[in-house]
Formats: sequence, C-alpha cells, structure tokens
Amino acid sequence: MQQSNQSRVFFRLAIVGIIVTIVLNTTSAQPPRVERVEVGPLSIELGPNRQPAPPHVHPAPQPPPPRIEEAKRPMKATVYDGHFVKNTFIPEKGGSFLVFRDFSDFDNVFGAGAVMGGRQKFVTEETFKDNAVLVVIRDGLWTFDVKSVDPTRDGPVLEYTAARKNTNGNARFVTPLVVSLPEEIVRDGMVASFIENGRPVAKVKVERRDLPGGWTEYRPMEKEWEHVFENAIRRERLEQAGYQPLLCATQVVAGIKYRFLCVSMPERRHQKEKVAVISVYTGPHGKIESVKVASVSVDD
Repeated sequence: MQQSNQSRVFFRLAIVGIIVTIVLNTTSAQPPRVERVEVGPLSIELGPNRQPAPPHVHPAPQPPPPRIEEAKRPMKATVYDGHFVKNTFIPEKGGSFLVFRDFSDFDNVFGAGAVMGGRQKFVTEETFKDNAVLVVIRDGLWTFDVKSVDPTRDGPVLEYTAARKNTNGNARFVTPLVVSLPEEIVRDGMVASFIENGRPVAKVKVERRDLPGGWTEYRPMEKEWEHVFENAIRRERLEQAGYQPLLCATQVVAGIKYRFLCVSMPERRHQKEKVAVISVYTGPHGKIESVKVASVSVDD
C-alpha cells in the first residue's frame, strides 16, 4: 500500500516537471520575427499582427562642410613689359605696391612705351574684363623676374626676384613690374601679398578705391579726412578763421594730397565769410608736409 502511494507521488511530480519545462521553453523562445518597411526617410516596423509601430525618422544626411581648396600648383601670370611710369607719380622709398582693377586708374599712372620692331605686351581696357593687375614700382633701374603667382584663400601671392642695376650720370629711372591674373582670385576684401627675393615686402588689401594718379571727385567728409583737416588747421594756426570743411578730393602719390572745400565762419563781425580750398599734403608716413589756403570773398 505504501509503495503504491509513493508511485503516485512520483508520477505527479513528473507531470509537474514536464509542465514547468514546457512553460519555461515557451517563455524563453525567440520573439516573433519583426518586419521592417522603409519609405523614404521613414522606417516602419511591423509587429506580430503586422500592425505598424510608431514610425522612426532617420536624420537627413548632412552635407560635408564647405572646403576652400588651396592651389597645389602656381598660377601662370602674364607680365607686361611695354609700360613706363608717368612723371606725375613718385614711388615711395621702399617701393610702391598696387592692385589695379580698372583701366582708367592704371592709365593715370602708366604710359605705353612702344619701340620700333618691339614685341612688348600692353595692358588695355580688354585686360580688365576678367583680370586684375598687380604692380611693383621702384625708383631706379631694376630687373624683375616673376617666379609664381599663387591663389590662396586670403588672396594672391606674387613671388618675384628683383635686382638693381648701376646707372651712370644723373638720369632718373623708375622701373615697374606689371602682372595680370584672373579677377576671381582678386576679390574685394582679399589681401595681395608681395614676396621679393624670398622675403615678404608688402600686403595690399584688395578693394575698389582711389588709386595713384588722378584726383577723385569731391565727396562728403569722412572721419579720417576730418582728422587730417583739424591737424592742418592747428599746424597753421587758422582756428580763428572758422573754416568748416564741406567736401574733400584726394590724390594718391608718394603720400596723399587733399583738397578741402570749406566755408569760413569768422568770429569777428567785420570779417566777411569766405569760400576756400585748403590743400594739404601728407608724406608716406602720414606727416603733414605742406598746407596751402586759396580763398575767395563772398560778396553781399
């Protein structure tokens, strides 16, 4: 009897073990396969009932950051050898370094020196349709040899060699180096760099501005001009004349010349009002070298 009861217990335990095993196998089984459907940037997962799960949006691909390519090879430059510097332009002691973007400005400084049977190259109005011109002007007789013109993200770099020649007598020579290059690498705000005999000698900001040679039109006063005018008045002790500048014209030479169109408002009643042109010249280092006053009385 006791043996029969033990058999029943063992049998029931076996049944319970089988049920537990089945349950564990069922809960640990792999979850149902999930399908994925992608439509454009949307990724939709389908669950066991093939019902779409909340969509997941892939982030849009970001474009790579812009890159400014540096030139790996020097750019070919065109050198013009048919020009001379007009005697109205006086180069600075250490040389003048210029960037021209307009033929009229260039023509104010340079003349064409054609010779019989020569094959010189000349800058023309056509040159400035898609080019800019870099210029070096040195006092004396020089020979120049352009090594390269490299475009960079900051602006063009002109590298050349320069050698001065000995001259006899009292003849005065002024020698230019004139080089053109594509205008797309000489844009406003860039800086043109000049490297002479392996040594940086000048940096010129590229902008459409007044270049050496001719006088500009009269324009409203600017802060820089007002500062020059005030220093000139104090230098000549003209405060009592009451000159008030209205307009200014400038000329870039070896330094800068100014013409101030003024009206005088004298402090003393017996003095008449005057219209005056005050001419001021500042040297290469900005120091006032001369002041001249030409005035005309205004009749009642």
